[in-house]
Amino acid sequence: MRTWIRLCLIALSAAAFAASPAYGGPGGKKGAGNKIHANFEIRDDQPQPMQVGEAGPRAVDVPTLAVPVFEDGRLLNYLFVSVRLQMADGVDVWKLRDRVHYLRDAMLREAHAVSVGRTDDPTRIDEDKAREVLRRGVARVTDPDQIVQIEFLSVDSKREFVF
Repeated sequence: MRTWIRLCLIALSAAAFAASPAYGGPGGKKGAGNKIHANFEIRDDQPQPMQVGEAGPRAVDVPTLAVPVFEDGRLLNYLFVSVRLQMADGVDVWKLRDRVHYLRDAMLREAHAVSVGRTDDPTRIDEDKAREVLRRGVARVTDPDQIVQIEFLSVDSKREFVF
């Protein structure tokens, strides 16, 4: 009985090997096989809403923050914010980059305590207020005077808000 099972497994393996597109398919013919040629171009038709400086060696990028926009305890929207911190000269940038996960956590905690959305449009960020709130988060991890500038690389809204 075991011999019969072995023979079946060998036959199935040989059939799978012979039919494999990587080996030319049946009969070993070399042909088009399993190849796809993608012929398209991705263009960026959308204008960039924010102009930011180059990253440079003094920059620390913080992974995207999911920041709630709320009013009177009612959730209105979520903003997805990518942040770049420009550090002062003489600061060990790598030390802060190694601790960016703590920095991100502290920034999120502050942004969940105070809404950073604009009062007239919850799908947009109040940049001045957001910088103030995020700077308080930075202060939990490192000296905020080490940060020269807080830049917003991108701000995306979860949905369009309907009044």
